[in-house]
Amino acid sequence: GNGTSREVYIDTTPPNTFLMYPGAENYYKDLSVLSGTASDLSPNGPNVAGIKDAQLSIKRISDGKYYKNDVSTWQTTADAWDFANNNLGVWWDPSGSSWTFTLNYPTQAWTDGGSYILKARARDKAFSSDGNDYNRDDASPVEKNPFYYDAGRPTATITSVVSSGVYSFISIASGTLQDNFPPASLTVSKTRLYIKDQALNKY
Repeated sequence: GNGTSREVYIDTTPPNTFLMYPGAENYYKDLSVLSGTASDLSPNGPNVAGIKDAQLSIKRISDGKYYKNDVSTWQTTADAWDFANNNLGVWWDPSGSSWTFTLNYPTQAWTDGGSYILKARARDKAFSSDGNDYNRDDASPVEKNPFYYDAGRPTATITSVVSSGVYSFISIASGTLQDNFPPASLTVSKTRLYIKDQALNKY
């Protein structure tokens, strides 16, 4: 009888993952969408499966809990990747190089003044014969460790003069700064001082 044949490719090399946002900065006030890139390269030739998706592990440092995006709650688990299938990045680049991850309810995920650890790993499309899983970069997932969510505004106080005070000369105006993450000198980028002439109603 006539035989049949099928060409198959073996891809055992895990893909690589990269974080773009959050990136190199340590403080963020808007984290509704996380994003990154990934690549699936093989040292043995060009026939690779390509990227399937990205998985994220989001840990809250204050209590060690992990975020589960489908129900928008923080839960206790011993495995950092226990909720990986609930925290899937979406592939939107046709070339398979970029992913995005949208938090269903960012206000539930992040707390002003909180600190977090984010890990990301990619999976490729090379499915195992036992049907258990795909190649994934467990050995070296990319990690953002740690970063801080700072949505609150800093406050400044003038201490060199007092309200309704009478002065003949002021050489230096000084005061204090407060922010979610002390010292404020590291987290406040600039301070503006306005001087108003009450008689002329001008600054």
